[in-house]
Amino acid sequence: MTGTLAFVFVIVAIICVVAGVTAVARTRRATRADEDEYGVDDETTYAEEAAAVAAAQKAAAEAAAQLFMADFGASRQISRRHWRQRARLDRLRENIAGALDRLLDSWRHR
Repeated sequence: MTGTLAFVFVIVAIICVVAGVTAVARTRRATRADEDEYGVDDETTYAEEAAAVAAAQKAAAEAAAQLFMADFGASRQISRRHWRQRARLDRLRENIAGALDRLLDSWRHR
């Protein structure tokens, strides 16, 4: 489960970074008319936005790393024998999740 949780944390961190970049891009488009109206220098605005995006990415990466380390600290190593003896409900959930993942991948590649 630890590998799965780590994967989920990485995906969540990537989504946070993409959402932050998208929000900055939307804000940029929404304020473009104001910049033209008030004569704001595009070079300065772009540099400020680039710095804001870099800070957001760094913050998201640090948050993801902290979540990962907290999860990793709470995890434990298991042997192959113990992995095979895990609960049937866990195995059923993993099989269902795997089937759904394959189904979604097949739809995405159409």
